[in-house]
Amino acid sequence: VLVIASIDGDSLGTVLAQAKEKNIPVIAYDRLIMNSDAVSYYATFDNWLVGTKQGEFIEEQLGLKDGKGPFNIEFITGDPGDNNINFFFDGAMSILQKYLDNGQLVCPSGQTEKAVVATANWATDAAQARFENILSSYYADKDLDAVLASNDSTACGVENALASSYSGKWPVITGQDCDIAIMGNLIAGKQGMSVFKDTRTLAAKVVEMVDALMKGQEPPINDTETYNNGVGVVPSFLCEPVACTVDNYKELLIDSGYYTLAQLGIDEGAAPAAAAKAPEDYTGTLTVYSPHDSDPLNAGVAAFEAAYPNVKVEVIADGTSNLVNKIGAESANPIADVLWGGGADTLAAYKDYFQPYKPSCIDLIDPSLVDAEYYWIGESPLPMVFIANTDKIPEEDIPTTWAALADFDTAKYGKIAIADPTSSGSAFTQLCTMLFLFGDESDDYAAGWEFVDKIIDKLEVKNSSSLAHKDIYAGENAVGITLEKAAIKYTEPNMVVVFPTDGTSAVPDGVAIVKNCPNLELAQLFVEFVLGHDCQVAQNADWGRRPIRSDVEPVGLKPLSEITLMNYNFDYAANNAADIKEMWQDKLVG
Repeated sequence: VLVIASIDGDSLGTVLAQAKEKNIPVIAYDRLIMNSDAVSYYATFDNWLVGTKQGEFIEEQLGLKDGKGPFNIEFITGDPGDNNINFFFDGAMSILQKYLDNGQLVCPSGQTEKAVVATANWATDAAQARFENILSSYYADKDLDAVLASNDSTACGVENALASSYSGKWPVITGQDCDIAIMGNLIAGKQGMSVFKDTRTLAAKVVEMVDALMKGQEPPINDTETYNNGVGVVPSFLCEPVACTVDNYKELLIDSGYYTLAQLGIDEGAAPAAAAKAPEDYTGTLTVYSPHDSDPLNAGVAAFEAAYPNVKVEVIADGTSNLVNKIGAESANPIADVLWGGGADTLAAYKDYFQPYKPSCIDLIDPSLVDAEYYWIGESPLPMVFIANTDKIPEEDIPTTWAALADFDTAKYGKIAIADPTSSGSAFTQLCTMLFLFGDESDDYAAGWEFVDKIIDKLEVKNSSSLAHKDIYAGENAVGITLEKAAIKYTEPNMVVVFPTDGTSAVPDGVAIVKNCPNLELAQLFVEFVLGHDCQVAQNADWGRRPIRSDVEPVGLKPLSEITLMNYNFDYAANNAADIKEMWQDKLVG
């Protein structure tokens, strides 16, 4: 296998021809080699996403979605011989072009075409010279509000030009690569963001590809359409980039070991506020309410106390509904600082009990798993599954769909275990999953409730979420409905986990800070900890919980891409929780 990190692909003709003649697979690393049929595979980052993250940053910083403007913007991208600039620039313009069209963005220089704003060899001095000319020609009497720079070397040229030739308001500037040379500007606020492409992730993926090819296997590929090198489409693996700002650079770059503070020219004593306090300097008692199972709960709390030895954590464990009701009852004089766990749909229904907090790792979490105003943050996606004991039911009779529950033979195998949706957040999610799978919002999920009518007499409602899986293991029930994280703990050959093939939900557990909590600093510290890289890795490795962070690969779990996920109506579940629970209770007793 030949891996090539190309700078000048045109000079590789002989090497590529020899590789093709000898049937040696060629992997292009980071930069696609153009106009060659010898390139077998391509490994890079999602370069379109790099551009969209840059465009979205400008959109957010200028308030373009809110109709603000007009703002002056200029553009600069990289070497015209680098195929990646097409994706960087076009991805960004997919966000920004509409604002140019409607006049919210204005380019005084008129230089908006990719060929015009390209920079040979991505050279900083060329970028500086071009922007010095732009500033003197078009900005003598106006402010420059934003610069879309495709990478850090061109951004650095822009910043140098601004420092020497500009006296107006400092603009929003994007970049890419988190180069050491520009990190001082980013930390100082001169460059608003840089897209971080962790080369460790890309290198590990290339090693995985090489290993597969050496074993005669197909390498991992996740894109077979995007990258055409002029001869044909090259099968590719695209890693995910992350937006880096002054708010999260420490976690992305320092805490992960990518750079040291010294490499960035930062003295330990001058570290930002988040790092200014030593772990032992945090003191006090933190009260955590949690519906989590005792093992991962106790492990997470113990790890937090080990990391912050002078902080004591008091835990109140109960079902999600009971805990949010308790928080509500205590709202005049809060006792809890943090609610750790509980389905996000339940937390959303009670968001008035919480206060917003935007964690430093927010760019590593899918926005669909986070409250739009940060009242709660997802901390682990939770697919709903069936669990069965083959000592009590033959495998061929285990339901594989929700629909099959209606035909379950309770006379032969007993009732299906489920927790109480009125007190268990996970069971409430399971109930909503059935409603949304079989019904439609237009009639308040009438067909979903009809399905519930068909199965409710087949259900044995447990007074604890854990009994919906523990009683299956104990042989009290043959089949139960539970969370993946609970089911996969049972590794015995008689225990079977089923992902319903007609669709299931994966609503995340959330973490939230209680409104007016007595220990806000410790609450924020705890949220950062449970969302942190080490805790996410440990909770996955030790307790089978799915990580929420995009930089933590799930171990020992079925990929979400192989699970049939249904369309979970998050807003409906949150806004109608009381009515849904009342309807369930009426059907159960009626």
